[in-house]
Amino acid sequence: MNLGLESLPPILFAALRYDIASLALISTALILRKDIRPQSIDDLQLIFVGSVLIISVPSILLFIGQQYVTSAIAAVIISLTPVLTPLFAFILLADERLSTRGALSTLLGLAGVIVIANPDTATTGQLFGVGLIAASTIVFALGSVLAAQYSRSMSMIPLQAWSMAVSAAILHSISYGPVGESSPQGAVTVDVIVPLVYLGVFASALAYVLYFALVETVGPNETSLVNYATPLVTAGAGWVFLGEHITPTTVIGFILIMSGFVVLKGHVVLESLMRVPVVGSRAVGQEDDDVVIVNGNAYVVTESGSNSFPTAD
Repeated sequence: MNLGLESLPPILFAALRYDIASLALISTALILRKDIRPQSIDDLQLIFVGSVLIISVPSILLFIGQQYVTSAIAAVIISLTPVLTPLFAFILLADERLSTRGALSTLLGLAGVIVIANPDTATTGQLFGVGLIAASTIVFALGSVLAAQYSRSMSMIPLQAWSMAVSAAILHSISYGPVGESSPQGAVTVDVIVPLVYLGVFASALAYVLYFALVETVGPNETSLVNYATPLVTAGAGWVFLGEHITPTTVIGFILIMSGFVVLKGHVVLESLMRVPVVGSRAVGQEDDDVVIVNGNAYVVTESGSNSFPTAD
């Protein structure tokens, strides 16, 4: 994204990104013969939440803030999303609860952002950028939780196409209106077009469809965990292609945010890893059999307590 921002004003860059994304999704919907008309009030509310809270406002804050910090810093702050999502879910969704783990993970996440901002040595611009990106993450997490309250009637692809088309219109109006971004800041070269197309097609059109399909399937809290992959990929790309340095404070901040994740979901991951698939004879598959794990090996104990033996790896 930093490559594009060298030549295009930030909000215009975001608008063009969602122009491409909406065209890609509308074309896909038409090819698949999907009905692109909203079918219910919930569809219209989802389009509003998606276009304003999930795309437009976070994009404006992120694209402006990105001008003041490195890709790694921005990506680490964005990884705060899984920590903030349970907090908003607790506030807005009736069936969600904020446990002690959730509260502690939120505090660790906020501590990570403070470390990344590094108020003692950071410039005013860096603090401004960190603040904008943190605000972008907060609004995105809020929008993701609100979106989980509605049941869509139309297909996911045209729904996201509408959200991105409306977002593009909002961003263009802000870019050419109050902000006054009228033209590129430099030559629009392949170095600008390639990241713009990538962000529009893959990081927007495809990513948003997959993200909100997951929200519908497993809920906003679990889906938000995918944001932990962002810093590793983005920081590596910034280091390889842009020559950006990854500072110790950025690493420490990410560790704190990841610690928040471990507090929140570490026990779930551990339990998942401890589940050993049982494969073997009919005795292993009997309904009343129990599986006991001893020193990393799984043993099957039948109802009678006999015939215990190691299961297959």
